[in-house]
Amino acid sequence: MLKGRLFRFGASDTQIRIGHVHCPGKAAILLYVYTVSIDNHPATYPSAMPAYQAASILLEAHYFGDDAEMLRLPCDSVTVQGGAIVVDGLETRHLRGLRWTPDYLSFDAGGDHHRYPVSRPAVVGPQAARFALL
Repeated sequence: MLKGRLFRFGASDTQIRIGHVHCPGKAAILLYVYTVSIDNHPATYPSAMPAYQAASILLEAHYFGDDAEMLRLPCDSVTVQGGAIVVDGLETRHLRGLRWTPDYLSFDAGGDHHRYPVSRPAVVGPQAARFALL
């Protein structure tokens, strides 16, 4: 069963569809992303990206000494590919209100802990954000 979300970027629409994939011992789904131009002809070919089913992400900022800020946000999935992390199913209002820039994004999925150095997020949909990997 596939479910999709439609995000608008400039003159084209990017359709994101998420489908479950059987991976023994791992929580994984398959994410298909393709862009449709204004005349409804595919502008790019579908590409498959591994995605993680994560219940939440943790954003961390570390300063000199022991000072740090952290924010945990519930989410549906996390995709890591092409120099960026896309988090889907989160309340973007929390990201818009951040007064600090995260240094790291981490999450747990399939019994594994993942932690990546990131920069300030860009909201790319009503419930999606993109973090550039550093």
